[in-house]
Amino acid sequence: MAAAAKKKKVAPKKSGKARAVPRPSSSSSSSSSSSSSSASSLRQRSNHVGEIVATSGLQNKGHILSAGGETYDAELEFQEGKSDKFYKMQIIEKNAGGFAFVQHWGRVGAKGQCKVDNFSDAAGAIKALEKKFKTKSGIKFSERNSASAVGGKYKMMQLRLNSAGAKSGDVAVSLMMWDNTRGERHDLDLHVVCPSGQEIYFANRMSGCGGELDVDRQSGTDNAVENIVWVGKPPSGQYKVYVKNYSGSSGDKPMPYTVRININGKYEHIERSIVGSSTKDLVKTFNF
Repeated sequence: MAAAAKKKKVAPKKSGKARAVPRPSSSSSSSSSSSSSSASSLRQRSNHVGEIVATSGLQNKGHILSAGGETYDAELEFQEGKSDKFYKMQIIEKNAGGFAFVQHWGRVGAKGQCKVDNFSDAAGAIKALEKKFKTKSGIKFSERNSASAVGGKYKMMQLRLNSAGAKSGDVAVSLMMWDNTRGERHDLDLHVVCPSGQEIYFANRMSGCGGELDVDRQSGTDNAVENIVWVGKPPSGQYKVYVKNYSGSSGDKPMPYTVRININGKYEHIERSIVGSSTKDLVKTFNF
């Protein structure tokens, strides 16, 4: 966006407010299903890969599976007309033994559903995830970041970044998927504070340490996305990620969003919601 045309450069106010595992040959499964909480639910971080779905009941009981060069954690989106839905799936290696295939889906901004299928081995869980992913997206899980999206199917959130021309780097933070599809236009802003203390956002798009806000596609599109990236070597130290509701019209209604953090190719998806105009939400603090 053209920042000067849309926004005044006002000082922002802060509100108070991979382990590989063997694949045995046999598997058994059991299934449980429950309603999920809202997108604002707190999520527990797993082993530097992603976040275990809160309503799975598996927080602090395992970690997201990485095996054979794959991390079994994917988030899909579907936008067509007024339809705006998400579908998250992941495999959890449980501390007590066994594996769980977790599915969390629903309409963006509304309560969804969560289903957990338990398996005795990784092979069974992986087969279930790959089958479901192909059904929902029309492409193979192994080709999720390279294959073209299939019309009428869910697509990887990465494709939204690709279509916006977002750059990639060893550290990249992306803001995606707030609800612009049902007659309201919202303006959420991504802010990242670098180890030097500089803050990258729409009024300061580049930092002296190489960080850059390279995509700022927001209130004028259904496919809203912002991206802050370090194409060269990112500086060592602490990073802070914020989301600010600059001019939202949601009032007291929670506005859902997703932040994706990429650190050396390891992705973490954080699903939150924000309430109130000018609210600034600290999403994540991490070290590089």
